[in-house]
Amino acid sequence: ETKKVKEEQQAIDIAYPSYMAVYGLGSSQLLELRSRRSEIEESTSDLSDVEEVHSEYLQKWAEYQQLHFGGKIKEALDLGNSILHEAINRKNRLEQLLLLPLLAQTYHFLGRLDESLECFERALQLYNDDTDLELWQKYGVEPKSQSLFLMSHVLSFCGRSEQAVKSCIQAEEWARKSGCSMSIDGCIAYHAMSLFHQQDRHGVLKVTQSVSTSIKGVREPQWLEGYFISLYDWALGISDFSKDFIIGLWKSEGIAGISFWMPTLCEVLVDKDPMFVIEQSKDTIKKCKEMGQLAAVPLMERNLAVALAESSGKVPDEVSVSHFREGYALAMEQKAYGIALDVATHWLECSEGTPFEGEAKESLKLVINELIEGFDTPLYLRSSSLLLA
Repeated sequence: ETKKVKEEQQAIDIAYPSYMAVYGLGSSQLLELRSRRSEIEESTSDLSDVEEVHSEYLQKWAEYQQLHFGGKIKEALDLGNSILHEAINRKNRLEQLLLLPLLAQTYHFLGRLDESLECFERALQLYNDDTDLELWQKYGVEPKSQSLFLMSHVLSFCGRSEQAVKSCIQAEEWARKSGCSMSIDGCIAYHAMSLFHQQDRHGVLKVTQSVSTSIKGVREPQWLEGYFISLYDWALGISDFSKDFIIGLWKSEGIAGISFWMPTLCEVLVDKDPMFVIEQSKDTIKKCKEMGQLAAVPLMERNLAVALAESSGKVPDEVSVSHFREGYALAMEQKAYGIALDVATHWLECSEGTPFEGEAKESLKLVINELIEGFDTPLYLRSSSLLLA
């Protein structure tokens, strides 16, 4: 009987990385596998292992992930903080470490960037380079690289573009050292995303081209592969893969993360199919507000504004400008200065030679004053050239 149990545990350990890469965090397939492994561990546990994770924690952690990825952001935050406080009270380092990277992303979804960064920093402080490198084989996540690549996204929002890229590079180095394929894919996806926020198409191609062309049209992408292939499409100005992938996920239950990718698709289609972008932007903004995922709203407001101007002969009116204003104001409120720079740059580009030009120019000047780095990115160079015109 003991031999059978050990064989089952070994089989689960072999299957775990594949399930994680194909189905992703929060998937029912991965959660069932993790639950069964926990049952086996409890029946054969060594009580001397003081760093073990409690089975009750794993059940709540699974529930939290489903809420997080399913777009129930406020409920996820409440449950996540409850789990965290219990782990702190138990002085359980591992339970805190496993939770914190995704809890940081929950805060990011809500637009609470400072609290998000605090969670990432706490996770990195808790991580032990000597003992935690193989944690992902047991729990499905590699906390150090996950923290670093998810943190890069928040840094991009904050306008810390140089720190964002640096965080991605550090993440990939550690992910490759660990051998965690999901983290490696995540590093590629979020490195490309950090370059999207700089409007650096050449940079995105450099990061994604070789891996994307080895998958696109060859086989079905695994979980995070579809995300970086979509950014490869953005860099080329096409949507043959990204439209079906992004809209397909948007219509599924796990819609929270994909809302950050929706602007990449709408940006490609804004001059080709502005009516699609108008309707999709309205739907995305509405659902993100209902979910509480306010961080994704400003860029969708920008896409909506540009599409409305495009549909009326590339001339902004009070309606389109109202969406620039709303996206800009929300980004500034969140201290998402990288996003506010993007919105204000597009606003001024659309408003040149119109009665709205002065307001757009002052908004752009205001956010530029908040930046402390990233003065050589394509987006910043575009914005500065507009002010010099």
